[in-house]
Amino acid sequence: MNTKYILFTMVLLVVFTPLSTIQSIQVVEKLPECHSFYFLNGIIITNSTINETLYLETPRNTSLTGGFIQSVTPILAYNTVLNESSGVYVFNVSQSEEYEGFFIVRVEICYKNSTQSLAHLIQALEDPRYDPFNETYIPEYLVKQYIREPYSRVVEVIVPAYEDWINKNYNISISSMSKLGLLSTSAFFVYNYIEYNASALPRTLDEVIKDRKGDCDDISRILVNLLHYYGIPAVIVSGYVFINGFEISIPLENVTYVFNNNGPHAYVMAYLPGYGWISLDYLAGSMLMYPFIIDGYTIDTSVQQEAVEEVVEFHRKINGTQVIAVYTENEFRKIFGEQATVNKTLEYLYVKAGIKKQVGGQSNTTTPTIIPTTTPTPTTKPTTSTTPTTTTHYTPSQTTQLQTTEKNETTPTTTMIKETNTITTPSTTVTNRETSILDTGLILLIAIIVAALISILVILIKR
Repeated sequence: MNTKYILFTMVLLVVFTPLSTIQSIQVVEKLPECHSFYFLNGIIITNSTINETLYLETPRNTSLTGGFIQSVTPILAYNTVLNESSGVYVFNVSQSEEYEGFFIVRVEICYKNSTQSLAHLIQALEDPRYDPFNETYIPEYLVKQYIREPYSRVVEVIVPAYEDWINKNYNISISSMSKLGLLSTSAFFVYNYIEYNASALPRTLDEVIKDRKGDCDDISRILVNLLHYYGIPAVIVSGYVFINGFEISIPLENVTYVFNNNGPHAYVMAYLPGYGWISLDYLAGSMLMYPFIIDGYTIDTSVQQEAVEEVVEFHRKINGTQVIAVYTENEFRKIFGEQATVNKTLEYLYVKAGIKKQVGGQSNTTTPTIIPTTTPTPTTKPTTSTTPTTTTHYTPSQTTQLQTTEKNETTPTTTMIKETNTITTPSTTVTNRETSILDTGLILLIAIIVAALISILVILIKR
């Protein structure tokens, strides 16, 4: 069987079924906060036991109307080719042969003002009746596109637990809360109710509910189901949270993933009437405190175990290191100069991979693709005419995505950023939590992020 794999860069694996493809058109939308980054994805394979066509995880033009707009401009590619139909970079590996290749793109992401969004959430967490928008109407197309029948065990277990928690801590009913209050308190509750616990493989929703443990993907899947129960459009967003100066290496079988200035993550965004889509990331502060580069988003909360196992098996068939790096404009120019070259980028790639090799006389003769840097117009991006553009979730437990030529279906997997601290109830303080060996370094930095956000929330809602 001629199977094509997509190499992702996330380690705790959760597989999602992609939503139907929606044709997009060009529209103009203005969002107040924009960030520009350079995204490098490169891989060095020292040995392969397979002959396959592989794909590198690639940020793409995507949008969620009223939430975010992301545009991507190719800059430089070596030994990889951009597949126009799928929007990802492709390369080939051969049995018993080495490989080196990479691509660099410029990513611009625009979204709601993060300070304003965070301020609204904090206020609503202090008083769930807080309603600055005085709006309850949700467009029908959003209901059809971004609400699904919630999983039965979420309805049976999580819903009553949340409503009991609201009653005990706020002494009010769900019906007396504003939509904003519902969003903020439900996210706060779920991040407390489910203890963060890293896993090498995805858990089913039954396991998460029974054990009250899960990684970022697991927690997001619970929260999306809870919001859907209350008639709130919600999606799981996956990609990379930008953390300047941070670096971590994570092994998965015979492949090591190196993240520089970023960490793989997933979180929930929900639709707030009168405001638009808002981040509910009380774990890492994505689009609330820190910029985020998006791989995709989904409402699918299912886990396809067979696909995950196949992905793990695939990582046993190659030996290599994949480097994912994110830079600001200034940092990129400090490292690569006014224009990145193949040799400079390969040198950097080998250093980050911890492999000693003199670059300059590569045996591979593939001609590099060099595209001059251009500045995308932040207000003109692809979206849809009736519904927000929906893309596949390449998420947190998001590591490696699998595609087969026979089935023509994508089953992305994901890796989440780990939480070091958690909250118990609005009247308690932050407590330390056991960490996993896989992402201890990432947790140390995320602890700072979580502490900054959660300490504010806890202080404000203590009674």
